[in-house]
Amino acid sequence: MSLVKRVLPLKLSKVGAVLFMANTYIDDHHKAKYECRKWVIRSIRKPRRTKQEIACGFEYKVKVQVTNLVEGITYSKGNWNEKILSAYPEYIKTFDLSGDMPHDIWTTELGAVKSEIKYIKTEIEALKIAFIEDSESSIELEITEYELFLKALDNRLKKIKG
Repeated sequence: MSLVKRVLPLKLSKVGAVLFMANTYIDDHHKAKYECRKWVIRSIRKPRRTKQEIACGFEYKVKVQVTNLVEGITYSKGNWNEKILSAYPEYIKTFDLSGDMPHDIWTTELGAVKSEIKYIKTEIEALKIAFIEDSESSIELEITEYELFLKALDNRLKKIKG
């Protein structure tokens, strides 16, 4: 984890702003694929308080709720699918407006890709150390899989930078 505080910028502190998360996976044809997931800010508000909490002067931080925008699943024809969102809480994340954003969500696609590259490089290094200690073929396969992810992300990074 980095020591730099990643706070949501003021210009993006509004409902409807889009944030990004990079994701890599192996498809059915055994190729590494990159996917950029969009997370939309659905609400920015303080939590409800009781009369006693108000009288005692309790202060609560403003919460930001972001929802994963998956066309046809969580979002369709201009509306959010509340049944899916309530059934699958992994499509929703909440964080403090003044606090750190979730480690995998970024304000730009470029930031998300760079973060994912950094994460994969650290995973490869850890797996190489584990492979030296215990040379299993499963670790070697995992290393090659992460290297494929890295290649897919590098290609995407080149496209983003132009």
